[in-house]
Amino acid sequence: MSQRDLLVLIDGNSLINRAFYAIAPLNARDGTPTNALFGFVNMMVKMIVSHEPSRLAVVFDRREPTFRHLRYDGYKATRKGMPDDLACQMPLLKELLAMMRIRCFECAGFEADDIIGTIATREAMPTVIVTGDKDALQLVSDSTTVHLTKRGISDVEAFTPEHFREVYGMEPKRIIDLKSLMGDSSDNIPGVRGIGEKTAFELLRTYGTLEGVYEHLDELKGAVKTKLQSGRESAFLSYELATIRLDAPVDYSIDELRYDFPFSEAVRNKFEAYAFRSLAARTSLFSDGPDETEQQEAHVDLKVVRADELASIDFSNGFSFVYTGTELRLAVDANTEFCVRFGGDLLNAGDSEEAVFAALPALADPDVPKTAFDYKAQKHALDRAGACVKGVSFDVQLAQYVADCTRPNATLGAILDGYGLSAYTEYPAAALLKLKEALTPLVEPMARVFYEIEMPVAEVLYKMEKTGFLIDTEELEQAGVKLSAQSEELARRIFALAGHEFNIRSPRQIGHVLFEEMGLSAGKKTKQQAFSTSADVLETLRGEPIVDAILRYRFVTKLYSTYVEGLKKLVGADRVVHTEFKQTVTTTGRLSSVEPNLQNIPVRDEEGKLLRRMFVARPGRLLVSADYSQIELRLMAHFSEEPGLIEAYRRGEDIHAATASQVFGVPIEEVTPAMRRDAKAVNFGVIYGISDYGLSQNLGIPLARARKYILGYFMRYPKVKEYLDAQVAAAHRDGKLASLTGRVRRFENINSSNFRIRSFNERAAMNMPLQSTAADLIKLAMIRVDRAIAEEGLRADILLQVHDELILEADECDVPRVSELLKREMESAMELRVPLAASVTVGKTWFDL
Repeated sequence: MSQRDLLVLIDGNSLINRAFYAIAPLNARDGTPTNALFGFVNMMVKMIVSHEPSRLAVVFDRREPTFRHLRYDGYKATRKGMPDDLACQMPLLKELLAMMRIRCFECAGFEADDIIGTIATREAMPTVIVTGDKDALQLVSDSTTVHLTKRGISDVEAFTPEHFREVYGMEPKRIIDLKSLMGDSSDNIPGVRGIGEKTAFELLRTYGTLEGVYEHLDELKGAVKTKLQSGRESAFLSYELATIRLDAPVDYSIDELRYDFPFSEAVRNKFEAYAFRSLAARTSLFSDGPDETEQQEAHVDLKVVRADELASIDFSNGFSFVYTGTELRLAVDANTEFCVRFGGDLLNAGDSEEAVFAALPALADPDVPKTAFDYKAQKHALDRAGACVKGVSFDVQLAQYVADCTRPNATLGAILDGYGLSAYTEYPAAALLKLKEALTPLVEPMARVFYEIEMPVAEVLYKMEKTGFLIDTEELEQAGVKLSAQSEELARRIFALAGHEFNIRSPRQIGHVLFEEMGLSAGKKTKQQAFSTSADVLETLRGEPIVDAILRYRFVTKLYSTYVEGLKKLVGADRVVHTEFKQTVTTTGRLSSVEPNLQNIPVRDEEGKLLRRMFVARPGRLLVSADYSQIELRLMAHFSEEPGLIEAYRRGEDIHAATASQVFGVPIEEVTPAMRRDAKAVNFGVIYGISDYGLSQNLGIPLARARKYILGYFMRYPKVKEYLDAQVAAAHRDGKLASLTGRVRRFENINSSNFRIRSFNERAAMNMPLQSTAADLIKLAMIRVDRAIAEEGLRADILLQVHDELILEADECDVPRVSELLKREMESAMELRVPLAASVTVGKTWFDL
């Protein structure tokens, strides 16, 4: 293909999402959905063939919050989650792109638009952006054309500066000003309440920009002026949210964006496996035979062996393994990969999966070191196949997470691409050994975190997931009945207040009732000209009886769908639910519970107590729980070396009452409950860098009083202030901070010229050592408790970790010893300048605890 000097940037999430809904269902040979993957690849191939670009890249969003989410809680809050049939195609796309040698980008804290904007403006060459997101139109320039997909992915409108002016009557950059006034329902950008598209266009045609509108506010009259006056803050917030950043921290050279075309034979084979028959049949898309350069670069000699041949292979020095559910792949060094398949003609007649694993005792030998990827998940999968795995000493996914927690939950393909090893995509077991070689020096500075915390706790989590939590199905049914009754009663109350029945689940109908029929303060309208009834809008109307009832109705119905209907789908025939603990998701090191999320059940609400009654101990057993007391405040005392806090904890004082006594200048015995409540808010607020405005909002007190509370706190505990300031200064200087255990988090944007981004990073820097140390403390406690149970021969299992709490299940006769063990191991898991305190409770149900 004769390529021309052109860069094509593709919005990966936008295009595959559109392809999913535009292409009819399609499945690979193994039944995996591939329709979105097919639509995306078809579009990309069409772009390659028609435009012949010399450079190409695909950019993806990440799942964690971006700076926009942190700036505004409501950002994209109305977006639905990705359907499972689409989510399972995302890793397939990234793996396929790696095989094609097409560079992929993603960046923590930034959206795909920001990365695209950064690359497009950084490179002095003609650029085409392919996306379904109109936000990208602000990037249109003399050198950048935006191809906006419409009605699926086949209909594309090319926006040059001239075409944009023809359509919108203004310059491309003004799309930001337009959204700041009218808002954007797709991203839940608020805009100015009551200002629609028509009015926004008129204002911009008259005054040019958002700044121009507000500079000439005195020239306006009536309702428009009133709306703009009351919506000033929202307008400039929306401008910030709608503006694509051009400084995303992406590291690359322009030549790294070159790609392979025609594609290799390996890509053709993938097309066939994914049932892309029309693409696989186009011979012009592929080289004549296998890509020899790729084979040479990968240095892999793939050998398929029979089960009975494994006995002759020396695995004593260690190996890597990957299990896909249909085959087990093994590699003994970086140059050779063995593949053992289940079924087919590779096994003798009558052989079984058990025979395969019986031929590989090294897999179950704890003294033979092994390398894996997402070892916990691999161990579960091999368990189901009847295999025992012990002795995994290096988990590539965990190592990548420890090395860079700002890129959580990375896939194998993404990690390979990040280390320039995409040639190994077809050889996953061999790839693990290459990645181990690359990652070992990176985790060495955090050796304790990786080898003494993350790797051992993975074993503990595996056992916890396998054990599961018993559900009382009668209580589950009763919870469903009670929550249903509550929602029905709330619905009757809402109908009575409205004067008629309507669909409470319909935002449009709610908006009609509240803002048109009842005349409440008008909410902003969506593009469909319906009043928005998002949570942030309704929260501003709290105190109105019907609004309070609607918010309560939404809360109750969400609990019902998540924890009643949701659990019914996940509880097995044995009445046990098995949550999954994600180890590589958060930037703090905290664990995350999914499918179901058992860390997010409300604690103080009556409904939360109702739900916790469903979780019970097995017959003949009891639940034993231990919870750390004020762990982050104790860590603050340790890190800051503040004598007042240290002495208060050593004397066993009520820290909130002690703070209240100092801040309010009264003897501790005269501290009132209200004083203690306010002091508690100050204690915890300071940890998170709370402002006087934030504290005033939390406590419902005047700003001056909140400022006085914080100043009083720092006067009494000056070393806390010194410590917080020192953390921020260190983050500015070094771009990173470490926990007590050595876990490192980088702050790439802490020196940003954007005040709000910089401020967020500074607040995160204040709290990072505390949160990450607390995360590692509970993990160390889990490891110690699990080990002590085994050493003392007690019949007990760890079931759950929720923030700073551990929940165990033990035989009734062992409960006293387990309780003692739990308290002892948790309180001695880490040595601080202040004592750790854990309180133990025992009960038959989670509610009892």
